[in-house]
Amino acid sequence: MTKDKNTCLVCRSSELLPLIDFGNCHSSSQSYYVQPKFLEKENRLSISICLKCEHIQNTHYELLNEIYESNYFSSSSFSKTLINHLSMTYSKVSKFIFPGKDDIIEIGPGDGQFLQFFTKDNFNCSCYEPSDAYEYIQDSKFLKKHKRYFEFEKDKSKCSLFIMRHVLEHLENPLHALKSIEAKYLFIEVPNADYLIKKNLYSDFYYDHVSYFTRNSLRKLLALSGYKLIEDDVSGLDEFIGVIAKKINNSNLIINTPLNIDKYQLESFSKGFYSYRMLINGHIDSFINEGKRIVAWGAGARGITLLERIDLDDKKISYIVDADRRKVGKYLVNFSQEIKDPNYLLKLPPDVIIITSLTFIDEILNHIKSLLNEVEIVTLYPYKKFRLYSP
Repeated sequence: MTKDKNTCLVCRSSELLPLIDFGNCHSSSQSYYVQPKFLEKENRLSISICLKCEHIQNTHYELLNEIYESNYFSSSSFSKTLINHLSMTYSKVSKFIFPGKDDIIEIGPGDGQFLQFFTKDNFNCSCYEPSDAYEYIQDSKFLKKHKRYFEFEKDKSKCSLFIMRHVLEHLENPLHALKSIEAKYLFIEVPNADYLIKKNLYSDFYYDHVSYFTRNSLRKLLALSGYKLIEDDVSGLDEFIGVIAKKINNSNLIINTPLNIDKYQLESFSKGFYSYRMLINGHIDSFINEGKRIVAWGAGARGITLLERIDLDDKKISYIVDADRRKVGKYLVNFSQEIKDPNYLLKLPPDVIIITSLTFIDEILNHIKSLLNEVEIVTLYPYKKFRLYSP
């Protein structure tokens, strides 16, 4: 049964302003299949913002835990950019705890890349990962793994550090979840909703995200949960918010910060999607009319969502490339060709490569240069068209 969220998930205000309605979409932004799978779009994604605390949320959703199980996959270890980000994050987080003394719990660790920094320094860790990414979490005598969901009502949460990286936005009741945690320190990283709005990142609104946290709404949530914010700039990537908070057992700690709502920016975001979509589709149709072979690079959550959001399917895209070898050979929903290894560009060279990523653009461009002498490139954030030449 679809739920209609008429109140803010953080401050419980009913003053929600509709921002944009993407209509019906697929339920998962990171599912990969061993054979072609074709689905009708069936879940409504309608985004609103709270005028009291600036929290952003999907006002129509059905919590579908099964999407995070057999076909869901999230990884970090394939990208130098992400590994560097995790390494810098670890250096900021680990200064609050001590190896051999403090214990750590991480829920939803994906392939476990972040936890490796802790286990290598002899921290005692536990993790909970229900998806297929569990199989890629490296074994260590300092790590206890659980292939299931963390149950906030039942599982022990008392620890020195509780880690939630890109998990909080998936939860139906984030306030209840944080209130139930008994950790000395809490590290949270979420997508930066302020940044998504500012940059018009329409591809970053997923059905499997219930919430989209602004800095204000995350501060408010922590205060209401009995946590005091002590570091609010942990993430080195603008598209993420990374914070460290300390348990104080005082839910009356309310931080009043001025709201940053820019009504003109919100209006621009709301109205800009359709012109953005028409611009891209117009150029892609012109490529097709010219008989050009079009390839998409990037089968992560952003890429999957973008292909759906602007109606790019395998009638327009010849094939999809991804550098993560664990995705190669798998299928995206509604695509009849499996994801290809980058070296496939040599076998069937494209005329145009659409880069669906934002975070990894430089990595991808360097990889393309190592394979092709010349190709037309389209980047979607920001939207640019240019020819790329090998040095």
